[in-house]
Amino acid sequence: NDAWQRCGRKEGCGSAVLAEGDNYFHACRDRSRTDDPRTAGASIKGIHRVIRGETKEFELEYECSVAGRRRWFLMRVTPLRGDTGRVVMSQTDISEKKQTETALIEKKEQLSALNIMGRKISASLSLEDVTNAILEQVQKIIEPDFALLFLRENQTLNLIGQRSISKRINRHN
Repeated sequence: NDAWQRCGRKEGCGSAVLAEGDNYFHACRDRSRTDDPRTAGASIKGIHRVIRGETKEFELEYECSVAGRRRWFLMRVTPLRGDTGRVVMSQTDISEKKQTETALIEKKEQLSALNIMGRKISASLSLEDVTNAILEQVQKIIEPDFALLFLRENQTLNLIGQRSISKRINRHN
């Protein structure tokens, strides 16, 4: 159809990979060499289930490489009305939705780490405990190779804690 052709011309997907009359199952197997082979297997099984009438609909969210970029799609397969053994398949680009979901999960993890940090800080007057809590949560939030914590006094920055992924080092002044 027109949308499939436009996608092929614009993005290198659709008709660039599969032309009218080609076997979609073979194309899925071919794509499994560059993308996740479990996705190809799941899509083939799901489509066959719809074709055999075992289910009225099959949906699969999958990630694949399109024109050198990682993209997410939602495949939806339903039987062709009044016809047995044939299906209608749609592929919807959901990359923006998946990026938003990922960003929300990251923000939730960051907020949770900040909440934990705040509770640990308010529960202790020990500089060592506060330093450890901060470094622990910073490590969870941004996953640095190395973290340093400084305390500013006037125009001086004093190192009060540090942590690396391989080992934990803490110094207190």
